[in-house]
Amino acid sequence: MTVGVEGSAAVGERLKGFALPPLSDSANSHHTEERLPFSIRVAHGDEDISKAVRVRYAAYARHVPALAEKLRLPEEFDYRQGSAVLLAESRLDGSPLGTMRIETNRHRPLAVESSVQLPDWLQGTS
Repeated sequence: MTVGVEGSAAVGERLKGFALPPLSDSANSHHTEERLPFSIRVAHGDEDISKAVRVRYAAYARHVPALAEKLRLPEEFDYRQGSAVLLAESRLDGSPLGTMRIETNRHRPLAVESSVQLPDWLQGTS
């Protein structure tokens, strides 16, 4: 599967509805800034998705080798509207360290909904 690189507007549209609360900035608070040895960003394009797939494969290969074989290639969910793949990379050399896929039910029900009935209070909500 080949997908072109998405611009920030396209990623923004896919992630519409995700919001973080603003950080409180009190004049009385003391902030210490620390630079972590890795960065986390939304994966853009085939190269980034490939990095995420390598991390996913390596993680499962250690514990569930049979499942890992099915994870050698990107999954359809990696490219679906309403999902975003996060990629953690080393600041030192850019190597992939971790990944996480976030899926929303904005465009279709979540995959888990095919095997679990959500409680009434979650039906039809994001």
